[in-house]
Amino acid sequence: MHAIAFSDKRPIVLPMAVSVLQVAREMIEKNRFHGVLVDERSSPRGVISIRDIAKAIFIVGEEGIELVEAGSLGKILENPCHLYASYPPIVASSDISLEDAVELMVARNIGCLPLVDEESKLVGVLDERFLIKAIPEYARVGPCDIASWDVLWVEPFEEILASVGYMLSSGIRRLVVRLNGEYRLVSLVQVMKYVVEEGVLGRLLRGERAPLEEPVEKITVKPWVVECSYTLKEVSSIVAFEPTGAVLVFDREGNRGPGVLTERDLLVALYQELKSRER
Repeated sequence: MHAIAFSDKRPIVLPMAVSVLQVAREMIEKNRFHGVLVDERSSPRGVISIRDIAKAIFIVGEEGIELVEAGSLGKILENPCHLYASYPPIVASSDISLEDAVELMVARNIGCLPLVDEESKLVGVLDERFLIKAIPEYARVGPCDIASWDVLWVEPFEEILASVGYMLSSGIRRLVVRLNGEYRLVSLVQVMKYVVEEGVLGRLLRGERAPLEEPVEKITVKPWVVECSYTLKEVSSIVAFEPTGAVLVFDREGNRGPGVLTERDLLVALYQELKSRER
């Protein structure tokens, strides 16, 4: 089976000169974590992620994570996005098989794979959040087998800025927050959505830091919760449309939870499932 059958139906494909702010807003609007940058020939020249954008505007200072100075923030957001993208991008032929595409993405630890034709023009984009829909109905493992149980927590009263620091320093995109007896998630997507809001962005550009000193509970979302009885097929369908790209998992029998199950966990599970069927 060709991988292109599972390509993203609404990928973010933009010219290299588009501003960082425009890319961020399009990612938030389309609920995507990656964008593909193309040249005038429609050939992929880079891939930019929501993490790349966050790393561009938040820096590690002597006293921890900080937003760049107000004057620099405006310039960065106006800069062409290719300055912060990963390039040259890893690409694959449009006729690559599903098995080879998944293996490539897992091996290179990437969540987005542009597909090109014989003229190197972009013809499709594989995004891990939608590629995981290829997980078969009867996979060998369930959500409790592949969830991460050693999760990173943050208190609801922690500042938004501190939470960004935890995510960027740990190389993760989301944190668990316990708020009023229920579990919630905060991710880099929610952070960027908050930062580029007109009112908040205006204050940040004027040099105010108060918006980022707000408690992180302000930008948390209530995620989908699954149990061991769910199939990976069911979970993959949920994750594809969850704003955070993850679900919380509870193992009632084993008295474990919450665990976190992400699109990357499911991509690895798909890879292992496909490899097992080759034997």
